[in-house]
Amino acid sequence: MKILNEIKSNASLLIVIALTIILWKVSDNYIEIYHGIEKFIGLIMPFIYAFIIAYILSPIVSFFDKIYGEKRILSIASVYAILIAIFIIIINYLIPKLGNNIYEFSKSLPGIYDDLKRFLLNIIQDERLKPIEEFIGISSYSISEMFSESIIDKITNSIQYISAYIFKITLSLTYQIVKWGIGFLIAIYILLYKENFKAFFKVTILRLFGRKRTHNFFDFLNTVDDMIGRYIGVKAVDSIIIGSIALLGFIMIKSPFAFLFALIVAITNMIPYFGPFVGMVITSSIHLFYSSKLAISSLVFLFLLQQFDAWFLDPKLVGNKVGLNPFLIILAITIGGGYFGPIGMILSVPTMALIRVYFLKFIKLQTQKNIEKRKQKYEK
Repeated sequence: MKILNEIKSNASLLIVIALTIILWKVSDNYIEIYHGIEKFIGLIMPFIYAFIIAYILSPIVSFFDKIYGEKRILSIASVYAILIAIFIIIINYLIPKLGNNIYEFSKSLPGIYDDLKRFLLNIIQDERLKPIEEFIGISSYSISEMFSESIIDKITNSIQYISAYIFKITLSLTYQIVKWGIGFLIAIYILLYKENFKAFFKVTILRLFGRKRTHNFFDFLNTVDDMIGRYIGVKAVDSIIIGSIALLGFIMIKSPFAFLFALIVAITNMIPYFGPFVGMVITSSIHLFYSSKLAISSLVFLFLLQQFDAWFLDPKLVGNKVGLNPFLIILAITIGGGYFGPIGMILSVPTMALIRVYFLKFIKLQTQKNIEKRKQKYEK
């Protein structure tokens, strides 16, 4: 008994000593531990992908559940049959067209570069700029050559960089495709027994953290699902529709890169406010090197398409889901894009909305506490 009391009284010291030993061992073998963690993450990635796929497909499976009743396996089979059909269409039709567009565009880059060089040279050689040339002591020809060499160097370095990593990227892509393929197979079992998974997860959290914390935790998950998961999903549907309409429009105006530009429009449309503008600038600028008529047609078409999206399609699908004013949206996009690039810009708006929800909850809770304190003070 005396020994037990001594152990209890020195428990803190023993914990500190144990943690010190563990940290020393970790720091001494950090390379092996890092590789071990990396290998473990690589092994479980198909399961992580499976949960992501199941999360995305779950609403569609639930829709088919309403049609088939309790026959979950038929719902999953219907969803996967649709996915396989879409995959076959993409592989046999869209990817070859897109690949051809990318190939043709890469072939036209030298011509676009020469046109841009001539355009800038014409501006530089303007007689009205002669006083500026004399003042800085550099001729327009020298400026043009400096510009040309700079661009050529950048293009050469880019080509070398791409060539060096193309084999590595190909292997990585193949490896990721295999992992996602395994993830799609595992997702079938997750979708089939999703209620069991939910119940087990809920009971585990409840036993570990208690009723109140479990309620708060699931309330947080529901808010994240509503603000981020559903927003991204609905916005993706919106962008697919806009990209499809853009494809038809580009084909009608006889754009040389209809599939590539439609993909650019669909991707940039995921970014609120700035995205559609970026898509318009990119496609119209490239069209300008082929035909001014094509560039104007592209610009007008995309402007009208974005008006349709802003005033009709987006409100119908997305609505005022995030509840943010334009200032907060622009602030979120600026910060998200600055730190995490395009992905950060896409996720920034629902993330800001999530922060806003919990900030308002915090303010409301603090206000209630202050009111209760004042009441207690007044009663005394």
